[in-house]
Amino acid sequence: VHARSEGAGTRRLAVLISDMLDPAGSLPVLDALRVARQEVVLVQVTAEAGAVLPVDGEVVLQDVETGETRELTVTEAVRRTQGERYEALLRGVAGVCRKRGISGFQIPSHVAFDDAVLRILRAGGIFR
Repeated sequence: VHARSEGAGTRRLAVLISDMLDPAGSLPVLDALRVARQEVVLVQVTAEAGAVLPVDGEVVLQDVETGETRELTVTEAVRRTQGERYEALLRGVAGVCRKRGISGFQIPSHVAFDDAVLRILRAGGIFR
């Protein structure tokens, strides 16, 4: 989403909406927007399922973007490790935002997206 107002004091706003599961794909975009003197807002969509695997035993996981599948045996140790990695990802993205001076927000995927985005934009003083 890219919004632009014309006139004196022109302010450009770029909003990147991503799950940030592949930060290597999004970080160059964030940096390019900053170099272009955009005011950048990152909205990270999070999912409870991303933090905790809800099953035990043998499962086949499918990447919804690539269609790639992977077999996995889910144990308590796997669940714990996956949860720790997901939490580390969330902390890492928040740290990247702080370091780059980017406004960053997390929206759980079960929250109505349009309401959440409007609240974020209002909280940031972007919309009234």
